[in-house]
Amino acid sequence: MDQRRIFAREEQQAVYSGEYNSPFARLPPELVAQVAANTPFNSRRDIPQVCRRWAAVCVNNIALWTILDFEDATDVSSRLLESLLQRSHSAPVELRNLSLYGRLSQQRGYGPEAEPLRNFANVLVRHMARISVLELDLHDYDNTADLNLGLISPAPLLRRARLTLPYFGHLALPVELFGGRLGAPHLRELDLTYCNWAPHMRAPAASVLNCVTCLSIRAPALGEADIRRLLTAFPTIYDIDVIFRPYQPNPFQPVSLSPELGPRLSVWLFQLDHQTAQGLQRLLHIHLRCISVFLAEGDVLPMLFENDQNTDAELSITPSKFSPPMVIAFDFRLTPNWRSTVNRTSITSFHRCATILSQRHVFRNVRKLSLSCLEDLILRDFNPFVIAQRMQHLRTGMGHQPQPVRTPSVTTWSALFPRLEEVDITLPPLSAMNSSTVFGDRNLRDLLSRTKRVTLRAQPGETYSVAWDTFCIGFTTSTAEPMLCSPDDLKLFGVQIRILFPN
Repeated sequence: MDQRRIFAREEQQAVYSGEYNSPFARLPPELVAQVAANTPFNSRRDIPQVCRRWAAVCVNNIALWTILDFEDATDVSSRLLESLLQRSHSAPVELRNLSLYGRLSQQRGYGPEAEPLRNFANVLVRHMARISVLELDLHDYDNTADLNLGLISPAPLLRRARLTLPYFGHLALPVELFGGRLGAPHLRELDLTYCNWAPHMRAPAASVLNCVTCLSIRAPALGEADIRRLLTAFPTIYDIDVIFRPYQPNPFQPVSLSPELGPRLSVWLFQLDHQTAQGLQRLLHIHLRCISVFLAEGDVLPMLFENDQNTDAELSITPSKFSPPMVIAFDFRLTPNWRSTVNRTSITSFHRCATILSQRHVFRNVRKLSLSCLEDLILRDFNPFVIAQRMQHLRTGMGHQPQPVRTPSVTTWSALFPRLEEVDITLPPLSAMNSSTVFGDRNLRDLLSRTKRVTLRAQPGETYSVAWDTFCIGFTTSTAEPMLCSPDDLKLFGVQIRILFPN
């Protein structure tokens, strides 16, 4: 036994010697803390020869524990949360993306072992005075009333809060939320999902909503009457985001809002079709600050983007982040306080309504256009055996043999954007589409030849190589007598132009 102890002691001493003699051991604590600060909170990594010293440095560094981001962490217990909060001592702390799972998640087999909400509420009571950001999401709790014990504690440093409850939870937020009006004087942003704020409407003078300037709401059966009461009772809120979920087929009640309330209201819709468009159309006359749509049909785009304001506008058309190819997204900004966005629209439906958009002059005020889905939006025909006659004529006139190119789209972009002054285009990868096809497209040539300021970008991390004569074709008008035009300002990012000089 003594021999085993001796061997174990010698082995432990060898480990200590290796740690202290390691080059990593001589790193300054500030650098070690910086490495830890850029490591995801939920990661578990064993680094040989440095774990013991690095752990000591990190545990004793208060700044590392002032931001606790629990994204993708599903096994957070009240005991772990308490120990992590204690490491920041008395410094202000941010709790981000804290998800708690109830017993229903455990019964369904995808959640951790359930813990009563009262345990987490007690932790919040002890540390709420120094929490500056609180993002709390509850999943599959059939009773959320126990959380009120922690939410009524004063939060003098709180500036942003997010409370997300299960759909069937519908927690009634007490008037004493975060200590009331005087308990959280710095609270400016509040995001409520499936929370019942009816007690605040009965006693608005004592509510913490008097301190909030940006309020985001998701609630079932939310109508215009509820929105109007909120806007009237709390005049300090100048930005209210109302989110309607897909199970609300027609969320708009037959109630009218005053025009002066429009600039304070933003609406988020999951789907915009002919049914929801009829209800939304009653709100368009008050010029809502922002309208965001996740999924929109092309037939309703004219109604969504149409306006009577005579100010400069910007339009951005990008590939959708939520769908496969051939689906695009729109971001239409008319003024700093007016914006319409669509996250998902098929290219086919957009081209189908392009004529209506042009006839109604919906984009007449667009001065700047940003495109990053050129291969899907403008060039629709991918038949490599079709020869565009105009491109053939141009290349032949420059001393080149005709080359097969794709047919340009039939959409007339010159009529769609009559007052365009600036374009910012991200060129498609050369592996997906050659440069002759891109710069030979009629619509792209029309944009580049009549725009004063042009910005061309390659794909991130790539270099776009194009021949000089092909590049010049992109700036040639598509009229009967082609003419080469030069923009007032041309910027190239990652675009390489090849010029071949004669021998």
